Amino acid sequence: MWSYESAVKSFFDRRRFLKVLRDYIIFLAKDDELTKIILRQHQTRAVEKVIARVADPARRRGLIWHTQGSGKTLTMITIATRLLRHARGGEGEKPTVLMLVDRNELEAQLFRNIVAYGITTVQVAQSKDDLRRILASDYRGLVVAMIHKLNLEISWHDAEDLRWAARHWATRIGVRLRQVSVRRMTTKWASMSTAGRLTLNSDLLGLPRSAGEYVIVHELVHLLAPNHGKVFQSFMSAYLPDWEMREQLLHERRVRSVTSSL
Repeated sequence: MWSYESAVKSFFDRRRFLKVLRDYIIFLAKDDELTKIILRQHQTRAVEKVIARVADPARRRGLIWHTQGSGKTLTMITIATRLLRHARGGEGEKPTVLMLVDRNELEAQLFRNIVAYGITTVQVAQSKDDLRRILASDYRGLVVAMIHKLNLEISWHDAEDLRWAARHWATRIGVRLRQVSVRRMTTKWASMSTAGRLTLNSDLLGLPRSAGEYVIVHELVHLLAPNHGKVFQSFMSAYLPDWEMREQLLHERRVRSVTSSL
């Protein structure tokens, strides 16, 4: 039967307590200050589950699902650290650990954290070709790739794919979208009415998905912020951290399109 005494004894079990001291207390530099972080229970449990799955020769896959703000980045770095410190099966051979991150503004902080963890063997894949080169070289250590750098050229399947993306983002942002239409537009990439009717330029079908998503999110955020002020920019950064890069990509595509038609 559960009791407070048994819970305390379990928490302070010698092996568990020493493991917390060794593996789950992290010192990170943040805003020029040294911060001590103790991983929470869901993080330590995820780390232990991943390490156990990697050591299991019969099971090759696994999924850890954590919500926003749960400390996923620290969990991933801790897993990478454990895998790199303790070679699989005790054979002494260092593994290759691939970490994919989807938030561009975390890149600088991510590498500061990696250094603070003491990981010295790390390479950054700047493109799909770069990632292929690193993996083909049998590199052993941590490989970090930002998802947006790998998927810039993925295009849309058809107009329904574009409409689905608009509905998906409307749900994610929390705005009501009454109608989505795709048609040829001569002067705009898209337009949004105050009633929630979104019209997308069919030319977006010929652009990378990342550019189209920027247009969609841009229009949907206007339902929350009518102008392009600080509130609008804050919403854009919250939903698309790399929105300025996507905006630049869209601008370059438009310039290329105009130039080629001259």
